[in-house]
Amino acid sequence: MAHSNTKVKQTSKSFRIWIEGKKLIDSGFKPNARYNIEYLVKTKTIILEIAENGKRKVSNSKRNGIDRPIIDLESKKIGILYEEGKLLLVSYLKHKIIIQEKQENISLPHPTFTIPKKKNIFQTLFGV
Repeated sequence: MAHSNTKVKQTSKSFRIWIEGKKLIDSGFKPNARYNIEYLVKTKTIILEIAENGKRKVSNSKRNGIDRPIIDLESKKIGILYEEGKLLLVSYLKHKIIIQEKQENISLPHPTFTIPKKKNIFQTLFGV
């Protein structure tokens, strides 16, 4: 399974998530492929799934003569799930893409302990 990161952008009308490139092709989201989208509010997840008669279509652009698939999600529903600028994790599976909030690395507190003082050579030799 491949992953990438993206951020939520706010437009004048709604919110936007933009995904493009080879990872889309590798997971079956080729240019003009049809797919459906599902917004899961409880888990703050967006699922895209390839469907023969899907309501949406992967866009196509060319870069240096090579097809470049693009998925441009723009919806007010995105703003319900995520705030502007939120970092998202995009997971690419076969015929499915899962978009979720990227969890920040949580740093655990380090245990506190005291490092004993080293004795200098004088203390070692004479026990003072």
